[in-house]
Amino acid sequence: MSNQLKGHSLALFTVIVWGTTLFASDYLLNTANLSTSAVVMARFVIAYVILNIMYPPRLKLQAVKTEITFALAGLTGVTLYFIGENTALLSTRPANVSIIIATAPMFTSLFYRLTDKTMKLNKLFYLGFVVAMGGIVITTLSEGELGLSPKGDIIALVAAIAWAIYSVMIGRLNSLGINQIQMMRRVFFWGVVYLIPYMIISGFSISEYAAFSDIHAVLDVLYLGIVASALCYVTWNYAMKCLTPVIGSSYIYAQPVVAIIVAALKNMTLTWHIFVGAALTIMGLVISVQKPKTNE
Repeated sequence: MSNQLKGHSLALFTVIVWGTTLFASDYLLNTANLSTSAVVMARFVIAYVILNIMYPPRLKLQAVKTEITFALAGLTGVTLYFIGENTALLSTRPANVSIIIATAPMFTSLFYRLTDKTMKLNKLFYLGFVVAMGGIVITTLSEGELGLSPKGDIIALVAAIAWAIYSVMIGRLNSLGINQIQMMRRVFFWGVVYLIPYMIISGFSISEYAAFSDIHAVLDVLYLGIVASALCYVTWNYAMKCLTPVIGSSYIYAQPVVAIIVAALKNMTLTWHIFVGAALTIMGLVISVQKPKTNE
């Protein structure tokens, strides 16, 4: 299998898994009554432990510049992204969050244009963005009309920008040839470090974890930690290495569509919005993943 095909396959697999995580997170937040910080901390501590089991050799301390890159990746891809996304869901509609988060690939491309002058995106990338966003808007209309909620929408936008910065940091780390599991373990370490002060400020109580007496809550957090984090962050980063972060990040367009389709299947209500929106999103994705031109 070529690296390109591996990259597309792993990116698609990852967004399908991430598209289902909404249901596990929703149960933990709204039924098990865990706080956002408690869910994110449990998820990434589990992921960190699993990665240690998968590949025990330790990653030596890197050059200062590289360690700063690791720290920024942990801050943006773990702490800011997940705290932002979950906090936004408390203030605005899931449909709004889905659309705003799906702008992350565009921010990724813009950051790359600012940091890498050799990178040029062809017009098809931007056309794909427009088509995909149109599909996402149509799909989310199946949940009801969209409405403006400034606080939640701004927080969701911050989360999208954080993920774009994370994508750029991962691109830099991938260029160093570091083992993917060791790389993600270091990123998760920094993410957990940044989560600690947030938990203290937000009033976290260890008693919240009594919720894990519920087997459903245990299975959900294991799914988030083992599959959606330990496994999927590694597959995502490998996909970015094969495709480049700009092209690979375009798969984010499909994530909200996957979530809404799964929700529709659970309730057995499939509307025309879902079929048309999914078709447009996939079309936009296909258009966007065309290889960008570079200066020779």
